[in-house]
Amino acid sequence: MPKTCKACSSLERNEIDRALAVGRPLRNIAKQVSISPAALLRHKRDHIGKAVAQVAAERKVEDRLTAELVLKRLRLHGFYGPAQFFDEHGALEDINEMDPEVRAVIGSIDFVNLYEGEGDQKHCFGQHRKIRTSNPIAALKLLGQHFGLFPTSPPPVQ
Repeated sequence: MPKTCKACSSLERNEIDRALAVGRPLRNIAKQVSISPAALLRHKRDHIGKAVAQVAAERKVEDRLTAELVLKRLRLHGFYGPAQFFDEHGALEDINEMDPEVRAVIGSIDFVNLYEGEGDQKHCFGQHRKIRTSNPIAALKLLGQHFGLFPTSPPPVQ
Protein backbone atom coordinates (compact mmCIF):
# COMPACT_ATOMS: atom_id res chain seq x y z
CA MET A 1 0.00 0.00 0.00
CA PRO A 2 1.48 3.42 -1.00
CA LYS A 3 2.29 5.97 1.68
CA THR A 4 0.02 8.96 2.06
CA CYS A 5 1.71 12.30 1.36
CA LYS A 6 2.16 14.09 4.69
CA ALA A 7 1.87 17.54 3.07
CA CYS A 8 -1.34 16.61 1.22
CA SER A 9 -2.95 15.33 4.41
CA SER A 10 -1.77 18.28 6.51
CA LEU A 11 -4.25 20.83 7.82
CA GLU A 12 -1.76 23.47 6.62
CA ARG A 13 -1.73 22.25 3.02
CA ASN A 14 -2.65 25.61 1.46
CA GLU A 15 0.15 27.38 3.33
CA ILE A 16 2.61 24.63 2.39
CA ASP A 17 1.67 24.82 -1.30
CA ARG A 18 1.94 28.62 -1.33
CA ALA A 19 5.32 28.56 0.39
CA LEU A 20 6.64 25.95 -2.04
CA ALA A 21 5.22 27.84 -5.03
CA VAL A 22 6.94 31.10 -4.14
CA GLY A 23 10.26 29.35 -3.53
CA ARG A 24 10.68 29.50 0.24
CA PRO A 25 13.49 27.22 1.44
CA LEU A 26 12.36 23.69 2.25
CA ARG A 27 14.08 23.65 5.65
CA ASN A 28 12.20 26.81 6.71
CA ILE A 29 8.85 25.34 5.68
CA ALA A 30 9.77 22.02 7.35
CA LYS A 31 10.43 23.74 10.68
CA GLN A 32 7.14 25.60 10.49
CA VAL A 33 4.90 22.61 9.66
CA SER A 34 6.89 19.72 11.21
CA ILE A 35 7.29 17.78 7.97
CA SER A 36 10.70 16.68 6.72
CA PRO A 37 12.34 18.60 3.85
CA ALA A 38 12.48 15.35 1.85
CA ALA A 39 8.72 14.86 2.20
CA LEU A 40 8.14 18.47 1.14
CA LEU A 41 10.40 17.99 -1.87
CA ARG A 42 8.43 14.88 -2.92
CA HIS A 43 5.17 16.78 -2.46
CA LYS A 44 6.47 19.66 -4.57
CA ARG A 45 7.68 17.34 -7.32
CA ASP A 46 4.73 14.96 -7.39
CA HIS A 47 1.72 17.01 -6.36
CA ILE A 48 2.19 20.70 -7.02
CA GLY A 49 4.70 20.82 -9.86
CA LYS A 50 2.18 22.42 -12.23
CA ALA A 51 1.16 25.03 -9.66
CA VAL A 52 4.81 25.93 -9.07
CA ALA A 53 5.40 26.28 -12.82
CA GLN A 54 2.34 28.51 -13.12
CA VAL A 55 3.50 30.78 -10.29
CA ALA A 56 6.96 31.01 -11.89
CA ALA A 57 5.38 32.00 -15.23
CA GLU A 58 3.25 34.64 -13.51
CA ARG A 59 6.35 36.03 -11.82
CA LYS A 60 8.03 36.45 -15.20
CA VAL A 61 5.05 38.48 -16.43
CA GLU A 62 5.19 40.59 -13.25
CA ASP A 63 8.90 41.23 -13.83
CA ARG A 64 8.17 42.60 -17.31
CA LEU A 65 5.44 44.78 -15.89
CA THR A 66 7.84 46.05 -13.28
CA ALA A 67 10.28 47.20 -15.96
CA GLU A 68 7.45 48.99 -17.75
CA LEU A 69 6.36 50.63 -14.51
CA VAL A 70 9.91 51.80 -13.81
CA LEU A 71 10.12 53.45 -17.24
CA LYS A 72 6.72 55.06 -16.75
CA ARG A 73 7.78 56.43 -13.37
CA LEU A 74 11.06 57.76 -14.83
CA ARG A 75 9.06 59.55 -17.52
CA LEU A 76 6.91 61.14 -14.83
CA HIS A 77 9.95 62.33 -12.93
CA GLY A 78 11.68 63.59 -16.06
CA PHE A 79 8.79 65.49 -17.61
CA TYR A 80 6.69 66.91 -14.77
CA GLY A 81 6.08 70.64 -14.62
CA PRO A 82 5.90 72.56 -11.34
CA ALA A 83 2.69 74.20 -12.55
CA GLN A 84 0.96 70.87 -11.97
CA PHE A 85 1.07 71.54 -8.22
CA PHE A 86 -1.13 74.64 -8.47
CA ASP A 87 -4.77 75.30 -9.31
CA GLU A 88 -6.03 77.78 -11.92
CA HIS A 89 -5.77 80.64 -9.40
CA GLY A 90 -2.12 79.94 -8.58
CA ALA A 91 -2.80 78.45 -5.16
CA LEU A 92 -1.06 75.24 -4.14
CA GLU A 93 -3.52 72.38 -4.48
CA ASP A 94 -4.32 70.21 -1.51
CA ILE A 95 -2.28 67.01 -1.80
CA ASN A 96 -5.46 64.92 -1.66
CA GLU A 97 -6.79 66.74 -4.73
CA MET A 98 -3.62 66.37 -6.81
CA ASP A 99 -3.49 63.81 -9.57
CA PRO A 100 -1.75 60.63 -8.32
CA GLU A 101 0.87 60.98 -11.04
CA VAL A 102 1.64 64.52 -9.88
CA ARG A 103 1.96 63.32 -6.28
CA ALA A 104 4.41 60.65 -7.45
CA VAL A 105 7.17 63.21 -8.12
CA ILE A 106 6.91 64.76 -4.65
CA GLY A 107 9.75 63.67 -2.41
CA SER A 108 8.67 65.60 0.68
CA ILE A 109 6.54 68.50 1.84
CA ASP A 110 7.48 70.79 4.72
CA PHE A 111 4.78 72.81 6.48
CA VAL A 112 5.49 75.68 8.85
CA ASN A 113 2.59 77.47 10.50
CA LEU A 114 3.21 81.22 10.86
CA TYR A 115 2.01 82.81 14.10
CA GLU A 116 1.80 86.34 15.41
CA GLY A 117 0.85 87.80 18.75
CA GLU A 118 1.47 86.48 22.23
CA GLY A 119 -0.53 84.65 24.87
CA ASP A 120 -4.28 84.74 24.19
CA GLN A 121 -3.68 87.01 21.19
CA LYS A 122 -1.47 84.45 19.40
CA HIS A 123 -3.01 83.25 16.15
CA CYS A 124 -1.94 81.53 12.94
CA PHE A 125 -1.93 83.95 10.01
CA GLY A 126 -0.50 81.70 7.35
CA GLN A 127 1.47 78.69 6.38
CA HIS A 128 4.79 78.32 4.59
CA ARG A 129 4.94 75.18 2.44
CA LYS A 130 7.99 73.80 0.70
CA ILE A 131 7.75 70.97 -1.82
CA ARG A 132 10.81 68.93 -2.70
CA THR A 133 10.60 66.95 -5.89
CA SER A 134 12.76 64.39 -7.57
CA ASN A 135 15.63 65.48 -9.78
CA PRO A 136 14.26 65.64 -13.35
CA ILE A 137 17.77 65.77 -14.84
CA ALA A 138 18.70 62.47 -13.19
CA ALA A 139 15.50 60.86 -14.48
CA LEU A 140 16.09 62.19 -18.00
CA LYS A 141 19.68 60.94 -17.91
CA LEU A 142 18.51 57.43 -16.95
CA LEU A 143 15.87 57.47 -19.68
CA GLY A 144 18.40 58.67 -22.24
CA GLN A 145 20.82 55.91 -21.29
CA HIS A 146 18.06 53.30 -21.44
CA PHE A 147 17.00 54.33 -24.92
CA GLY A 148 20.58 54.73 -26.17
CA LEU A 149 20.31 58.45 -26.84
CA PHE A 150 23.83 59.21 -25.65
CA PRO A 151 26.96 58.07 -27.49
CA THR A 152 29.08 55.60 -25.56
CA SER A 153 32.33 57.28 -26.55
CA PRO A 154 33.15 60.99 -26.75
CA PRO A 155 33.24 62.64 -30.19
CA PRO A 156 36.68 62.76 -31.82
CA VAL A 157 38.84 65.81 -31.06
CA GLN A 158 39.56 67.99 -34.11
